[in-house]
This record gives sequence, structure tokens and C-alpha cells, in this order.
Amino acid sequence: MKTLNEEISRIKSLFGNDRLYGNLCEEVEKADLVEPKSNVLLDNIKNIIGDIKRTDRKDMSFKKDVESFQIGLSLLGYSLPKYGVDGLFGPETEGVLNNFKKDNGLEENGIFDSETKDVMYEKLKSANISDEDMKKYTYESKEFSSLDGTIKHTYSGQAARSIQRLIDNMIELGVTNPVAQVGMLAVIGKETHFINKKEKGYGNTPNSRIREIFSRTRNLSDSELDVLKSDYNNFFNYVYNGRIGNDDGTDGSRYVGRGYNQLTGKANYEKYGNIVGKNLVSNPDVMLNDDVAAEVAIKFLTSKGIPTFKDPTESTIYFADVNSGSPKRMAREKAIEELQKFDIVQDGSTLA
Repeated sequence: MKTLNEEISRIKSLFGNDRLYGNLCEEVEKADLVEPKSNVLLDNIKNIIGDIKRTDRKDMSFKKDVESFQIGLSLLGYSLPKYGVDGLFGPETEGVLNNFKKDNGLEENGIFDSETKDVMYEKLKSANISDEDMKKYTYESKEFSSLDGTIKHTYSGQAARSIQRLIDNMIELGVTNPVAQVGMLAVIGKETHFINKKEKGYGNTPNSRIREIFSRTRNLSDSELDVLKSDYNNFFNYVYNGRIGNDDGTDGSRYVGRGYNQLTGKANYEKYGNIVGKNLVSNPDVMLNDDVAAEVAIKFLTSKGIPTFKDPTESTIYFADVNSGSPKRMAREKAIEELQKFDIVQDGSTLA
């Protein structure tokens, strides 16, 4: 990419007069203020410190550095066909990384080390990557005012009160880092917009959308699905029975999503009921109590621990994966969309 001075010189030589140059210079300066995503990727890869190794499945969680070198692999033609760019260093990523290392004369040890980083950086630098290329692998986000301060948002009324209840609960449970807090709020917001409720039926939802959400419905014809979705209990018994601890014919509709993060399944109702000291199995509607729902939501989202996050997007992706049970691009994108409604500001500032 040309520097600002090089671009100005090019324009000046093309048009040959200072007046036109002066008019165009302002536009060039404005455009140059937007950092190309390819440059951000190069910086992210260059700033990776230390070796990165494959993680055991039980300890696997989103890592920004892993996502960065996965994007690098993909842009250089080393695709990840099954799981794609997900920020998780599992067997597929290890195998593809070794292919890259083999093709570049590096030891095939499954480790993203400094030598691998340097080779990838130079290859990406000369690959003329566009922002269009990057869009396939990155999530839209925003720049936060600060990473340490007070969380601000665009919600009001009941939703705003729920947000404060959730933040208070986080602090009570020892979660004081606003970057972690805002990631959890983004995930909760995309689930319920901070209104504690029972999962709604899908009677008015297009069949195509239902099939996207519930894989079990994909083998049904439109007429079969129309009949199924018209009955609340039958629908949820069909899509939820036999999983998440639902072990009889009516558990699916009994243990539908409730609470701020839509706790679902008999196994989860039993587990988190025990954690918060409530019998949620015998009376699942206890989850509709806002205080119970807040405590369950935070304990659910922090059940796998809280890593040290570099930014709110990373935090949001991590908690979206925890909430959905696995990396799902749609869940991540919806949570990041919700993240746009939040900011972290120094005390005394307001949300722009």
C-alpha cells in the first residue's frame, strides 16, 4: 500500500496544478485515516509473542492470536475446510499449519513459532491482500473509547435496569474487568435484549429460518414443519428431546429457554439450580425471577473461567461460544452486532 506522501505526489504529478491538488489532498488524507484490515492483520501476526501449540479439547477457547494466524493460512491458500477460522487451535488447524510449514521448509512440529511467524508475515506482506479478501474471515466491530472505565449503552427502561442488575451480579461474583463484562452483556443482549422471558414459539417463523436454527427439522417437508410449528409443546419436544438432559417425551417443552441467556435443557436446569440453590427442575419458571436469572446467566457464562482479553470483540466471541456450546459464526456475529450498542468510557464521559 502507498504511503500518504506517495499518494499525494502521485496525484500532484497526474494533475499538475496546486489548486486541484489542494482539493484532492483533503480527500486523500481522510481516506488514509482508515487503517486497512490487511495492515491490522499484519500487525496482529507481527505482535504474536511466544510459541502457540494445539490445545486439548477440554481447555480449548477462542484466542485472538490463533484467529490471526488462521486468517493468514486461509489467505495464503491453506484452507480450514471443516471448522474454518474460529480462533481454536485443534487438530485441523495443526494439520493445515504443518502443511504450510512443510511447503516453506520449516519443521513440521505443529507449533506456530517465531520462525513460522516471520515466514507468514513476509508472504502476507507481499500478497496484496484487499479488504474484500479480509471480510471473509473477520467480524465487524468498533473502537471502544477505553478498556477501563464505566460501561455505557443505548438501552433504557426495564432493559437498562436489567443491565445494571447483571453488572452488579458480575461484580459480586468477582468479575470486575469491564472488557469481560461488556462481552457477557453483548451475548445476553443478543439472546433476550435484557428482558427476562420464556422461549417463544416458532409458529410465525419462516421454515427456512427454523431449519437454520434447528438441524432436526431439516428432513421435514414444508407441510410437516407447518404442522409441527403450529403446536408449541410438540415443536419443542421434537427439537429438544433426547439432548441436554431431556430424557422423556415432555422435557423438551418443559425446559425451554428461560432467563436472560435462555437457559435450556433439563441438565442445565438441574446443574444451575444446584449452583444457585433453587429447584429449577421441579419449577423451571423460577428462572423468570430476575435475580435468579441474573445469577444463573453470569455463572453460566463464567463456567469455563475468564481469560485475559485484549479487546471487547475477543471477549464477546469467547462468551458467545460458551453460551452456544461451540463456535457458531451466526451466534458470534449476532453478539458482535449487539456489542455496537455498548462502550466503555472514563468516568464523566457519555456514550457517543
